Amino acid sequence: MLTIEVVGSNVEKALRRLKRTLIQEGLAPRQLRQQTRFVKPSEELRHQRESQERRIALKAVRDQISWILWKKARGF
Repeated sequence: MLTIEVVGSNVEKALRRLKRTLIQEGLAPRQLRQQTRFVKPSEELRHQRESQERRIALKAVRDQISWILWKKARGF
């Protein structure tokens, strides 16, 4: 367990130090946020599905733009 001392009443500085220490330890603040509250398995699955759909849609747009630029470069 990680502990950070709060010197005086400077909680803001202690939070910054905590975040920096977590990043150095390999725990991103997002992972910390996920660990602080319980997420129902169905909710987690829905979130993963939405993320996957978003990634697929972005890839399709990138591919389409790439194809258009390729066609334009070839003079079509």
